[in-house]
Amino acid sequence: MPSQDDDADASTDGAIEVFVVDPAAQHRGHGSRLLNACADTLRADGFDRACFWVNAGDDTLRRFLTAAGWAADGATREIGAEDESVRLKQVRLHTNLAADA
Repeated sequence: MPSQDDDADASTDGAIEVFVVDPAAQHRGHGSRLLNACADTLRADGFDRACFWVNAGDDTLRRFLTAAGWAADGATREIGAEDESVRLKQVRLHTNLAADA
């Protein structure tokens, strides 16, 4: 999908909004294939860059994405309930999708 971030260009910046691999199926290459399929789809839709918001405490997902060539770009946010009873800190990672990258 196009990135909804305030600092994004919706015509060139795509986003992966949901990414889940069943824990029983992890470490079998499914995550890598799914991530590559996401990147291929975003590239085919004309995006040059992709972003992915990761929960700040999810070191496993962050290591997986970093190993796949994604990097933190310095953006952070907090999301949660409107009454602020639940808050979740996230960091944004990105990767270049351009063919000449």
